[in-house]
Amino acid sequence: MATDFHIRVGEILERAFQQPTAAREAFIARAARGSGTVLGEVKSLLSHYAAVRRFELERPKGMPCVRSLGKNVDDDLWQPPFSIAPFRVTEVLGCGGMGVVYRGVHSKTRAEVAIKVIRRRLLLNEFRRFKQEEELLRRLRHPGIVWFMYSGQVVIRRGPGRSVEDRRPYFVMEYVAGMPLTKYANDNKLDTLQRLALLARICEAVQFAHLRGVVHCDLKPDNILVDQSGQPRILDFGIATLGQIRGEPVIDGGRFVGTPAYASPEQVSARRSVLSPATDVYSLGLIAHELLAGRLPRREAGRMAVDLSNVRTSAGHDAPSHRDLELQHALRVLLIAALRGAGGRRYENAGEFGADLIAVQRAFSESSDRKNTLLGWLAGLRREAPSAPTSHDQLLCALLRTRIGLGLRM
Repeated sequence: MATDFHIRVGEILERAFQQPTAAREAFIARAARGSGTVLGEVKSLLSHYAAVRRFELERPKGMPCVRSLGKNVDDDLWQPPFSIAPFRVTEVLGCGGMGVVYRGVHSKTRAEVAIKVIRRRLLLNEFRRFKQEEELLRRLRHPGIVWFMYSGQVVIRRGPGRSVEDRRPYFVMEYVAGMPLTKYANDNKLDTLQRLALLARICEAVQFAHLRGVVHCDLKPDNILVDQSGQPRILDFGIATLGQIRGEPVIDGGRFVGTPAYASPEQVSARRSVLSPATDVYSLGLIAHELLAGRLPRREAGRMAVDLSNVRTSAGHDAPSHRDLELQHALRVLLIAALRGAGGRRYENAGEFGADLIAVQRAFSESSDRKNTLLGWLAGLRREAPSAPTSHDQLLCALLRTRIGLGLRM
């Protein structure tokens, strides 16, 4: 979990970014309230933070984010088709900051796989991180996470007379034939309750990783594919953190890695030492808002403005019903808990967030008896927090406070 110090620094950075450039230095001095440590930390991070936020705000719609480089391979010799025995590489599935992912077809069985190959220019600096992704994927055997198969080295000859060997590590994963999360939900016209069930399954997979010491650090809709059976699959653990690899912590030297639009405040502060499962929870909160409301939440005065006014329990009516308003309120409380930046704690891991999402989904399910859904659920909250008043705000907050010490305020 981020420390109070880093939470405070992140909050000042965002508020300073919203000031006119000429006024930022004076604003930071006031906001630091006499703390030289806070002042120095904010000043050291401001230029980087501003660059990341400008990229996020100015990025044309549809342009890939920081770590997604489309399908442009930076070396002509590695343009398909070529072979990584026993597979014939047929196309580029995607390029990231560290590696290129290809689709391969087995020469005999015609089975399809995904093959990740490190970029040549990063062999020196990113080899250890590439091997970390391979090692942690070996540990994560879960239906909601892409499966690792095996690794090796591939050689391509280059130069005059093809006399120079270009040797690179690679690893083979299962090929997921699916659609990015939001596209799947929209194309299949999933209603709100179905989207909640899908989000809960994603949280279950992320929690599986959290219990094994893995924090993904780059959760976003494009890194979550949903296959034809409706199973979400989490991809791209290239910048994930793992407690230790063979006794040595992985350190990034204070540089930001990730996707700005889905990064938590502590991640944007470029201090990987304070990242935790709650870092992924923040990204899951943003994903949930986008999946439920059709857009990311707006930032207002350095805080996320959760707006679920268009969320309905079922399709076919424009004006929200009383039941719709109940659902909107319940979800708003949960998303505020996931997106907390200061003044309290977020959900500590994806399992807690997913459990509350599925509780809301079940409470509002059309297949359940009305008497045993919303009213029964609220009665359960009273039993868990018997001293709480009966208003929905206070009941929901009482449950969250009991579990993770939260109130409604962001």
